[in-house]
Amino acid sequence: MIRGMKAPSFMDLALKTAKNAGKAGEIPIGCVIVRDYEVIATAGNRTLTDRDPTAHAEILAIRQAAEAIGTERLVDCDLYVTLEPCTMCAGAISFARLRRLYYGAADPKGGAVESGVRFFNQPTCHHVPEVYSAVGESEAATLLGVLQGEAVRECPVIARDLSAGLSAEAQRAKAEAQRAKAEAKQSRAQQRLDCFGALRLAMPVLGSQKNLPHQPRRRVRILLRQEMPGINR
Repeated sequence: MIRGMKAPSFMDLALKTAKNAGKAGEIPIGCVIVRDYEVIATAGNRTLTDRDPTAHAEILAIRQAAEAIGTERLVDCDLYVTLEPCTMCAGAISFARLRRLYYGAADPKGGAVESGVRFFNQPTCHHVPEVYSAVGESEAATLLGVLQGEAVRECPVIARDLSAGLSAEAQRAKAEAQRAKAEAKQSRAQQRLDCFGALRLAMPVLGSQKNLPHQPRRRVRILLRQEMPGINR
């Protein structure tokens, strides 16, 4: 536990934790929870390491803090995180009754505080912390390498490239190329399914036309069996 830090220093610690997460191949996001100017929890993203989609830095830090002080209500605690929390994490912050939330970079596509659903403004939110945005924003943005046009938490490619030292522009270009490749593959697969679905529907008609040459019917059956092994016609 670390005593005597002030707000910028707590965010500096969160940024350091985020860097360590990036080096481990995770999305570089770090979180710190403070009580009475004492750090009681630190965590970085571990979604890939733990194979757990809920293992965001905020969730892990809240769990640590609750265990450290022996209660699930963190009423006198403040949370510092390098990226705007998502809907899940905003909900956890509310449920934990955290007193204040400080975050660095905004996340226009994945955030839920001042972006997206704006969870704390919803009538179903039972506790609203004090919110302070853009604390250490430039450092957090530099670390993430992405602020616009990306759902930051959902792009492990960006995390790997950050740890490899690629520029933000190179990361975006690589992510876009991979998305285009995946979309093209999916489109080709759908075209094949459409084609052979039509052939399958045509089989009863072909089989009933006794005056058709045998060879075309046989060729259709072979193609169907190659592409759709479950078809036994």
